[in-house]
Amino acid sequence: RIVAVMAAMLEETVSASEAFSKCASLPTFCGPRPLITPAAYVDRIMRYSGASPCCLVIGAIYLERLKQRDPQVYLTLDNYQRLFLLAVMTASKFLDDYYVSNKRWAAIGGISLREINQLELEFLYRLSFTLYVKRSEYDWYAEEL
Repeated sequence: RIVAVMAAMLEETVSASEAFSKCASLPTFCGPRPLITPAAYVDRIMRYSGASPCCLVIGAIYLERLKQRDPQVYLTLDNYQRLFLLAVMTASKFLDDYYVSNKRWAAIGGISLREINQLELEFLYRLSFTLYVKRSEYDWYAEEL
């Protein structure tokens, strides 16, 4: 259920942002527009990564933190693929016991290993390496989703 909810939220967010934003604030994360829908992309990540469903919630929190740090950050068709992948990957590495290599994450996301390594570092710096999420914050986001 959380996968379907997150997929719908991602599609809605990308659609709404597309009207007034391109990649100006996050050029590092821009790339070719994916050939699959945001919903199919969420499903792909969850199917092949083995990430726990709570990683979707934590990933959403990380994306919200990016937005809070830079209000000009929008998820668009040009960047959602990389940003969402990095958010879930980072959450999975922080939370899950199951290890997935960056090589596998790159294959799941349809980008190169070199690119995912660079994006991971940029993502962590943009979050100031603040990955811990309080239980109350997690519960609030989970309820909202």
